[in-house]
Amino acid sequence: MAIDTSLIGDTIIVHPGIYYENIYFNGREIVLSSLFLLSNDEADICSTRINGLLNGRSVVAFKNGESRKTVLIGFTLEDGYTDYGGGIYIREASPTLEHLHIIANRADRTGGGIYITGEANPIISFVIIERNLADVGAGISARYSSFTLNDALVNNNSAGTAGGGIQCSFTENVFINNSIISNNDIFSGQGGGIYLRDVSYISLNNVSVTSNRAFQGGGLHLGSVHDFHMENSIINNNVSDAQGGGVFSAGGIHKFETTLIFGNTASKGGGIDCVTATLLLENVTVCGNEAEETGGVYVFGNSTITNSIIWGNLNGEIESNSGQIIVLHSDIKNGQDSIKVGDNGQIQWLEGNVNIEPKFVNSDSSDFHLSTDSPCINTGIDFYVLDGDTLIDISPGRFKGDEPDMGAFEFAE
Repeated sequence: MAIDTSLIGDTIIVHPGIYYENIYFNGREIVLSSLFLLSNDEADICSTRINGLLNGRSVVAFKNGESRKTVLIGFTLEDGYTDYGGGIYIREASPTLEHLHIIANRADRTGGGIYITGEANPIISFVIIERNLADVGAGISARYSSFTLNDALVNNNSAGTAGGGIQCSFTENVFINNSIISNNDIFSGQGGGIYLRDVSYISLNNVSVTSNRAFQGGGLHLGSVHDFHMENSIINNNVSDAQGGGVFSAGGIHKFETTLIFGNTASKGGGIDCVTATLLLENVTVCGNEAEETGGVYVFGNSTITNSIIWGNLNGEIESNSGQIIVLHSDIKNGQDSIKVGDNGQIQWLEGNVNIEPKFVNSDSSDFHLSTDSPCINTGIDFYVLDGDTLIDISPGRFKGDEPDMGAFEFAE
């Protein structure tokens, strides 16, 4: 292929067609693109296909120190089959991947669509990752690495034991923005949408985790994630056969901010099941989740709930079986009396909490914005310190009225 004779800085344009081959960049800092680079027409992505022939290799591999200047744009990558990284294999490299369809690839072990390892740190943007298969991390798998994922659809991938959509373990920094993680499943394991274990830091911003399924952690499975932050996001209609329909959380500090969690189902903890982690809910709406035990939020550890709405969850809004739960300026259905507390659990019911119908625009149609007469408007709090610890600190530019509203969505006329 032209890659073998290319020079640093070259741009190679590939015309539409099906190319039956496996591509290795061999460390070259080049741009390889379909006509999409010139046309900006998605039809060129669909019509320019690299087929891996199911021959025991990845469709595309980066494993010779490729940098951000190595760019792959505008292809459909399909029929890769290997142990690791059926569609794309990245090791000790940090390429730029854009406008790709990574479809129907398979890995017997890890990373059906993409596998990232060995201190790699790629930037992946505007991609569709669908119908990939693996035992672990069917859509994307990352180990001992970092990555950024922007404007992605990770949909309808299937894994055997962990991470139907995305799986990360022993990773440093992961950033996922403006993406949809949907309809992924696990045959018998954990993390239908996203599975995380031993991750230093992960940030999710404007991410929808919807209609995923697993035995544990239908939407998200967070295990030993030191610092987890999710904001401006939605977790909905996920299913767990056991714990944590929306989220299963264990070990670390896990913060959900301006996030809607609704319509999730589990045996225990329909919205969230938090075990031995510190759970922070700030401007979160948890509504309409179902479980045989505690449809809303189940906590076995410490939790702080501020400026949030927890309302209308089947078989219990909140259960604190162990540790301390702090509730501040939140709307909890049936108030403090609705919180089930175990022998080792404690509640600090602070100021500003209410038990009033929140008056959503139309919860039957999944619209959980606040209506004009909602009692949750201007009834949150922007700053609060308890025993020297800052429970909440929201800058004035992040809310519209005199005080923040309760719930995931700030009211707007």
